[in-house]
Amino acid sequence: MRIMDEDLSGFWKSYLNYLLDNEGGLLLLQCNYDVNLINISPTFYQDLLVWWSDIGEIVDPNNVYRYIIWNNKEIKINGESVFYKHYFNMNIKYTNDLLFSKSNIEYFNVLRSEGLTRSNFLVWKGLRQSVPLKLPIDIPNFNVILDFESVKMS
Repeated sequence: MRIMDEDLSGFWKSYLNYLLDNEGGLLLLQCNYDVNLINISPTFYQDLLVWWSDIGEIVDPNNVYRYIIWNNKEIKINGESVFYKHYFNMNIKYTNDLLFSKSNIEYFNVLRSEGLTRSNFLVWKGLRQSVPLKLPIDIPNFNVILDFESVKMS
């Protein structure tokens, strides 16, 4: 797909990345997003997001995108899906990265010892508690791992 090809660039793709900055840029295209929760005004880009959402299961037949925390329409805080760049940069991407085997405070302290600085415990606890019970339990053995290394966050 041209939109996901890193070697292909153009104004339309750069502008989309800019418009989606609060959602993690083009990372959004790998997520289980609800286009109605994305605030993007140009009709061309709205249509592109609708189209991409519709073909998500074809592009990702293992449904790996359902387990990505960020912009996930099933994981909401105050009625909105979320993207926290500081957690993303700490390699917290999938629901199983939230380590539900540890308590909220235990894992938060682990993250702080590994360099997390721009968060507080209540935000962390809210994120973990917003994940529906079925998502951390039903995590498949991924045959396909989405390429997060290509997503650059600054």
